[in-house]
Amino acid sequence: MDKVQAIQQKYRQKALQAGRNLRIVIGLPTTEAVDSYKALANKDNTPILCELDTAITRSLDARIWAPRWTLGPQTDEVLAMQAAGLTVFVWTLDEPEFIREFISQNHFNGILSNYSPVVAYYHYIEQQ
Repeated sequence: MDKVQAIQQKYRQKALQAGRNLRIVIGLPTTEAVDSYKALANKDNTPILCELDTAITRSLDARIWAPRWTLGPQTDEVLAMQAAGLTVFVWTLDEPEFIREFISQNHFNGILSNYSPVVAYYHYIEQQ
């Protein structure tokens, strides 16, 4: 994790020097990744997202919660996390029918997908 953090900080500094606003977020998909993150000596300016449950996400003071789409829409949890000021993305949503369903429910702040044209299509259809 210290190597990942170093890369994150290096490119954040390069972006700042270039006058760019770039946010690089470290994903924590497993309890092992969480443990490695907790072991870091300095976590300042190290944005993270947690892919695990809401309790772990809150305990880490992560600003982004990113549950797997296979867990379903989790509407109550999503709304609670957003009410607490967190951003909520669902990942990796690649099934067109589920993309349509998740967009029509319109609770997540974003969808991570390998099929961005499908996400865009359903997003703009929903806007009409």
